[in-house]
Amino acid sequence: MPLEWTEKLNHFASMGSDDEIFQLLKQVPQENTALITALTDLVENFRFDIIIDLTKHIESSK
Repeated sequence: MPLEWTEKLNHFASMGSDDEIFQLLKQVPQENTALITALTDLVENFRFDIIIDLTKHIESSK
């Protein structure tokens, strides 16, 4: 996914905003079902910490 999208994902996970993350997931192309499924599972189980860990390299590389 584009850098801007990943940055938004990190930001929304940091805020614990599941609704915003679900809106982002609607932008993921349907052929990326593994990404959609994995992120949906993490959000539904309130594992924002894992999403932050997976996307934090984006924030630190700025």
